[in-house]
Amino acid sequence: MTGADRLHVIDALRGLALLGILLVNILVFATPYYATGLPDPAVRGPLDQALYALITLLFETKFYLLFSFLFGYSFTLQMTAATRAGASFRPRMLRRLLGLAVIGVLHALLLYHGDILTIYALLGVILVLAEHWDARRATRVALILLGVNALVWFVLSGLAFAEPTAFATDAAAELRHVRQALTGFTGLPGEVVAEHARQYRSTWPVLMALQGVSALAAFLLGFAAGKLDVFQSLERAQPVLGKMLRLGLPVGVLGAMVYTGTVHLNVSEPVKVLGFALDTFTAPFLTAAYVALFTLTWPRHAGKLYWLVPAGRLALSNYLGQSLMCSLIFHGYGLKLMGQVSLLEIAGIALALFAVQVWFSHRWLSRFQYGPAEWVLRGVTTLSVPRLKCTEVLSPRKPGRAA
Repeated sequence: MTGADRLHVIDALRGLALLGILLVNILVFATPYYATGLPDPAVRGPLDQALYALITLLFETKFYLLFSFLFGYSFTLQMTAATRAGASFRPRMLRRLLGLAVIGVLHALLLYHGDILTIYALLGVILVLAEHWDARRATRVALILLGVNALVWFVLSGLAFAEPTAFATDAAAELRHVRQALTGFTGLPGEVVAEHARQYRSTWPVLMALQGVSALAAFLLGFAAGKLDVFQSLERAQPVLGKMLRLGLPVGVLGAMVYTGTVHLNVSEPVKVLGFALDTFTAPFLTAAYVALFTLTWPRHAGKLYWLVPAGRLALSNYLGQSLMCSLIFHGYGLKLMGQVSLLEIAGIALALFAVQVWFSHRWLSRFQYGPAEWVLRGVTTLSVPRLKCTEVLSPRKPGRAA
C-alpha cells in the first residue's frame, strides 16, 4: 500500500463517518421529538419504526466515535506536516484548535446547537499535551477511560434502580420543550438563532457528559494508530484488524441490540440508563469492527469505494454543509419543514443530501486543493494564506492531504 493509498483509505473512512453522522444528526433538525422519550409523529408506520430502530442500532453513538478516531489520527498527520515545514507542532496545533473552536461556536449558534467541534477543540488540548506519548501509553489510557466511563454509567444505572423517581422524566415539561423548539426553529431567522443559543447552553454540557470521555478515548486510539502507522501496510495489520472484526462485531451488535430495545420499547427510565451504560461499553467495539471491515475490504475494492474519498477530504466543510442544508430545509431560514415529514422521508433526504455532497466534493477538488473550511483552518494553523487553486485534478493515485 503506497502513501497515497494510505491517505485515501483514511479519507474514505472520513466520508463514511460523514454519512453515518448525517443519518443521526438530521433527526435533530427534522423533528423536535428526537431524544425526548415522547412518541414522535414522524414515526408514522411499521417502516418508519423499523428504520428508526435500524438507525439506532447501526449508527447512533457509533459514528461520532469513528469521526473522533480519525480526528486523533489526523493529529499525527499534523505532527508530520509541522516537522516537514520545520515548525513547532504545539503552537500550530493550538492555533488550529482555537480556529476549530471559533468555527464550532458559530456553527452551534447559527446552524446546529449539537455541534461537536467545540468539544473536539477542548479535548484536543489534552491530546496536544500527550504529544510525546507512545502508542502503547495512548492505548492504555484510552482503554482505561472507556472502562471507567462505562463503569460510571453502570453505577448510575444502579442508582436509577435504587431511586427510580430521581431519574424520572417529566412528560409535560418535555412536551413544552418540544413546542418551544418547534416554534423557535421554524420562526424568523433571529428566532432560530435565539433557539440555538438557548438550547446550546444546556446541550453542550450534556454532550460533554455523554460523549466527551468516549470521544477523548477515541482520539487517543486514533493517535496511537497514527503513531504505529497502522494503515501503512495492511498486510502487516491484517491479523490485528481480523481480531478487531471477530471480537468487535458480535460484542458491538449484541450491545447495540439491547440499547436499541431500551430506546424504542416502553421500558422504565432505570432500564434506559442501563441500556445506555451497556452501549457506552459496547459501541466502541462496533466502531472498531466498522474500521476493521472497511480497511480489510479497501485493497480489493478501493475502486468501488473511492467515491467516498473526496467527501472525506472535505470532511469539515461537508460537516458544516450538512447543517447548512438541513437548516435550509427544516428551519426558519428556508422551507420550515421541521415536524412535517416522516422518518422514511427524512432518511431519503439525508441520502440525497449526501449524494449532493459527494458530487460537490468531486467537482470542488477538480479545481481546488482544500475545502472552504479546511482552507480557513489551514490558514489559521500556518498563519499564512494557503494556495487554494490546484493545477491537477484529483485522481485515485494522488495522495490526499491532512484535513
